[in-house]
Amino acid sequence: MTTSKRPVFIDLDLRVSEAGAGAYRVTAQTGKSGLARASLDWKALSSDDFVAKLTRIREEPFTTEETLLREVGETLFGALFQGQVRDLFVGVYGQEVQTNENAHLRIRLDIDETASEVAVLPWELMSWQDVFLATQIKTLVTRQLLSLDYGAIKSLKVAGKPKVLIVIPRGSGLATDAEEATITKALANAAIPYELLKGKTPLQDVDDKLAEGDFNIFHFIGHGDFEKQEDGLMHGALRFNSAWEDLEEEEDEEWIEDSRLQALFGNHKQIKVVVLNACRGAVVDEHRSGHGFIGVAPALLRAGVPAVVAMQYAIRDDVALQFAETFYNRLSEGKWAGQVDTAVTLGRNACYLNYPKDRGFATPVLYLRSEDGIVFSGLRDASVAPPFGLAPDDCPPPPRPDDALLHDHRYDTAETMIKTTAMLEERYGLAQRQIDQLERMKLEKPLLAAGGAVDLQIEQLQEQRVALERKLEETTAVLRWKLHEACLEKLRLQDKLELFIEEREGLEALNEYVPYELKNDISNMQKRIRSLSDVLKAGEKYR
Repeated sequence: MTTSKRPVFIDLDLRVSEAGAGAYRVTAQTGKSGLARASLDWKALSSDDFVAKLTRIREEPFTTEETLLREVGETLFGALFQGQVRDLFVGVYGQEVQTNENAHLRIRLDIDETASEVAVLPWELMSWQDVFLATQIKTLVTRQLLSLDYGAIKSLKVAGKPKVLIVIPRGSGLATDAEEATITKALANAAIPYELLKGKTPLQDVDDKLAEGDFNIFHFIGHGDFEKQEDGLMHGALRFNSAWEDLEEEEDEEWIEDSRLQALFGNHKQIKVVVLNACRGAVVDEHRSGHGFIGVAPALLRAGVPAVVAMQYAIRDDVALQFAETFYNRLSEGKWAGQVDTAVTLGRNACYLNYPKDRGFATPVLYLRSEDGIVFSGLRDASVAPPFGLAPDDCPPPPRPDDALLHDHRYDTAETMIKTTAMLEERYGLAQRQIDQLERMKLEKPLLAAGGAVDLQIEQLQEQRVALERKLEETTAVLRWKLHEACLEKLRLQDKLELFIEEREGLEALNEYVPYELKNDISNMQKRIRSLSDVLKAGEKYR
């Protein structure tokens, strides 16, 4: 087996701050380099031509020309990476990242509160050498807010698997059912626990639910905005439902501004990641009192949430669904399981691959205040003690059905046989209830039952019941055998899985690279074991 080093992440910290009227300085540094300095090319970013292009991207209904997106991205990259800063980026990428398949560059962009007009630009569109950097795991693009009033850098790691709360206020008019199904499927496949809070959802219900359980991921599906509020300042806000008024579903709304969201999450420090599928949740503005940025994302960071995924533009339902599906699939299983920055990056890339003319791939912004992107080390490192584990004695063989009967059901699985058996049980019960009803009629209303018609119906139903009883006995016998086979398959997979995990842990102990094929085999076996566990649990009463 060919082995190599595990993934290596090189952090390139970029900081943008004001350097006088209409000027901004950029500094850049990696863990091994000195401090590189340059000026931001604000002239290019404030030119009429660039502003017009950016306005088209912001205001046109989602789709536009890919060449326009690339032109804006190239201008953004060229303006940020000037002089020494560009030299540092090109040198690190060319010498340490491009030459090593296991090396990855984290571009951590920190824009000071004195540079709010820089912070509102879509840096996730940056393009270099015909590649949008934020879509590639070789060049992970995240944002940081390092002002002192945001607190210290937080660790994202929790013990074991995370717990997810999905919040869906009613009346949004969005394709919430599709996103809910996509997210819950990904979480269920990885055996990650989750709860749903949907329907009429006032803010107090969210607070109560967060207080009930140790949730680590908070996912919001609904509307967001960034506009002037009663205090005359711009504020970010999310749409929840009214706690007091009895309104029609479409009108049932209460917009909760950023300061109240900060108060909410400030009391729930167990939350490590907030994902906001809501328009403009990532938009920021300078705080007039000099205390950092205004906006939903900065408010959550100030409350102590280490990672916030939010949208800087309105995003189409289908694009949002693509992002959510890929994000949770990559976060929960596979090579990059447990790592939020790669999950966001691969989510963006999926949006670009499927909707290259839509700005949606650059709409998700990741604010990450963590030393690394690993959210849940338990996902990547934990062994596998599968749920509903089996020992050999748990699979005693039932009587074997006739070969002809097994042949007739050779294409059926235990899962399909459970459904067939349940249907036959229902039909058998219905026939018995009809017979009982007719028998009562004969006793209670003999005149209506005279003439023999009722007796004929009873006789026909009794024949039907006998046939159903015989069919049910055969089907149940086959089902028991199929469940036995499923039980044996699970035992074989559990034994094989233990060997694969030993192999993986041996490589990790030697600090050697774990091949993708091995990780994929482990993931697929875990999925199959969970599926078999669900079938065995559903068929328990027949065994």
